[in-house]
Amino acid sequence: NKVINTLTNYVTSRKMMNAQTKVPQETLVVVAYMPSKTSYKSEEITKWSLVATLSSFIAVGMGRIVVSGRLPEEEELIVDAFDIVKKQFQLNSPTPTTELSFCLAMDEAYNDAGTRFNIPVSALKKLRHVLLGDASEGDIQCWLGGGTTTMSIKKEDAVNKLEPIV
Repeated sequence: NKVINTLTNYVTSRKMMNAQTKVPQETLVVVAYMPSKTSYKSEEITKWSLVATLSSFIAVGMGRIVVSGRLPEEEELIVDAFDIVKKQFQLNSPTPTTELSFCLAMDEAYNDAGTRFNIPVSALKKLRHVLLGDASEGDIQCWLGGGTTTMSIKKEDAVNKLEPIV
């Protein structure tokens, strides 16, 4: 409970920076997500750790944050984290400007037995495919904007969307 309370206090204290930051609004942040499912508490700690991470990126004005996981079942917990962050920044900021999205990474094992997965490497490989236009339209929309798993916490549509490099 102490860890979750500490993370909750951190998150509720985050606010958008008033001054313009040097971070361009077009910045794409990729968070490689691998849940801990050993118990309810570990799942809660994982969720609140993700919320704290997202809050920090949003507070400095990052334009788009993609949380990348390996399994579609991970989306429920991630969307819960998105909801918490969305409520927090709608309460504390008159003009939130960040898009959040859950997108799947490449699903490929990195060892001979085919059982170990490196989520950060898999996420970067998937992003490379997306930026090169070597991915499905759905994947491109999810990673770069406009996908159905996107949750916007901004009040108006983005003027500048990221486009795949082809």
